[in-house]
Amino acid sequence: LFGPSAVLPTAKSPINILHEQYPGLTFKCTFGDGSPLDSTQ
Repeated sequence: LFGPSAVLPTAKSPINILHEQYPGLTFKCTFGDGSPLDSTQ
């Protein structure tokens, strides 16, 4: 009904899937403009 995407867990975002496939990647460090995420907190 939804094609190949139907087999993916709906609870997982593409970022979560990337983290599982590539544990070495870190998305937490910057926004798209390069500013640190934790600087806003």
